[in-house]
Amino acid sequence: MINRPKSTPQPGSTRSFAGRISHQLVRENPIFDSISSKLVRTFGGLTHRGHRLSGTVGSEPFFIVGSGRSGNTLLRRILNNSPGVHIPPETYVLGRVIKLYERNSHQPWPILTQLVLSTFEYRSGFETFGITLRPLYNEIAQWPRPKRNLAAILDAIYRFHASETGVPATRWGDKTPLNAYNVERIHRVFPGAKYIHIVRDGVDVVHSYISSGLLDTVAEASTRWHTAVESVASFAARNPRSCHEVRYEALVTKPEETVEALCSFLAISYEPAMLRGGTEGLGDAETHQHHDRVSEAISESRVGEGRRSLSSDDLQSLDSRFLTTLESLGYEVPGGPT
Repeated sequence: MINRPKSTPQPGSTRSFAGRISHQLVRENPIFDSISSKLVRTFGGLTHRGHRLSGTVGSEPFFIVGSGRSGNTLLRRILNNSPGVHIPPETYVLGRVIKLYERNSHQPWPILTQLVLSTFEYRSGFETFGITLRPLYNEIAQWPRPKRNLAAILDAIYRFHASETGVPATRWGDKTPLNAYNVERIHRVFPGAKYIHIVRDGVDVVHSYISSGLLDTVAEASTRWHTAVESVASFAARNPRSCHEVRYEALVTKPEETVEALCSFLAISYEPAMLRGGTEGLGDAETHQHHDRVSEAISESRVGEGRRSLSSDDLQSLDSRFLTTLESLGYEVPGGPT
């Protein structure tokens, strides 16, 4: 039987933290989203030419996407130990920022700059970044017209965080599971970006969501897993050269081989020391209880934990769509043939 937390959540606790972001679970229809985005950009500012979404940045970023509780933070820890790579704490608002920018791209540049920076800075949880973005405002607000685009603002934010936290970064990435529902929007901003889809056995993910206190029910956790996986898989099918899949099970059983292949995809150097690094400087990983195991040595001990811990009633309550996605990925279906 799974061990579900019973205590009443307090302000700042894991559960209240999860509750603050749960409303952001919004699936996007790629076709509708693309059409609506074009309409907004075309008709949103008939009296003022809209500022562009995309533009040249120093180096193309990468995004770790997929369902939460799939080893995302472990992968962030590993990649952050590659020289010149920087992945800040989770942002949670990137999809919202892109949508707001599209809808307001006709606004004067200083107002648009303020909208983007304040959406980042004033979201719940930004304190884990350990910085303020206010010094960036005067710089970005005065950029010349050719440089004014959302990609450049976001690039400046991530590089500023690296600089302010003492990381000599030449390449930045983002690890926010909720971005699984925003890959289409992100790709419009960074068409040259790379995407790492980390996939874990959905039964283990369901168990991890509940036992960590992030989600309350098997239904909620299973929906979060299969919708995130399906969203990224759909994007990857249309953009195969931009995407690389990492299985959690391979990451923990064959870490050297798995990480070396990933580094090749990202065109960054692989060093064995990447697998041994700690969590220093990760910010949210050091703050939130649901990341309390990320500092441990890479281990396969939690592979199959869901099937060992979930009750038969829990397993029987998994819906058909979850089971279909599980089977399509090659994982054992609970109650199916062995």
